[in-house]
Amino acid sequence: MFGLFAARPAPSQTDIRNPIYVEAEGKLGGKLRIRPLTGDDALSRKVVEFLESHDFEFYRNGERYTHDDAVKTVNLLRSRLESGNPFAGFPVLDGDKVVGLIRIGFDDHPKKMQIAGMIEKSYQSQGAGKRALEWIFRDYLPALHAKGYRLPVFGSDGKSVKEWVDLDKTSVVAVVHPDHKYCNRLLANGGFKLVEQKTVERFSGVHDGRRNVYEIALDQFIKK
Repeated sequence: MFGLFAARPAPSQTDIRNPIYVEAEGKLGGKLRIRPLTGDDALSRKVVEFLESHDFEFYRNGERYTHDDAVKTVNLLRSRLESGNPFAGFPVLDGDKVVGLIRIGFDDHPKKMQIAGMIEKSYQSQGAGKRALEWIFRDYLPALHAKGYRLPVFGSDGKSVKEWVDLDKTSVVAVVHPDHKYCNRLLANGGFKLVEQKTVERFSGVHDGRRNVYEIALDQFIKK
């Protein structure tokens, strides 16, 4: 669907009690819901199956996930949450069926986050992507801020945290191929602003490496 990610370690914020990533679950209408990818081996297996059994031509370089890649991705997202890092993976479910996956991670800019994801085509027209984004921005991230979670800014070694940034002082970036009409429309309608157009050669494959870069500030969602 959309998104690239910069690799970063997962610092623990052990001073936070009652972690939001354990409590959070969003109702998206009907049987649709979204929840963190943690604490459930059966759910992890379903997400692996979802990733390796669908073609997402505009995600990464457009190649389907191998089984090993899917397992590696799920293990990474789950380990982040379970080590105390709430910026990770969120399956979208219709009942018990995984129909999408939203990811929140670190952007190349040290004081920004990035969001990415994919939704089954048959659910795009039902507004699943729109409602999932609304839950992330209107419920999940404001709840993290209220509980004291902040964004870590890493030092030059890429490991040590030199600064923590309040979520209402940062923004979220999304990167999408310009030909992916659904995602460009989804982001624009969700309040994202197109801030850059660039080429990322490593994501050339099924399509070329052109990418639209969108951004949205979090202060509009977080109460002062």
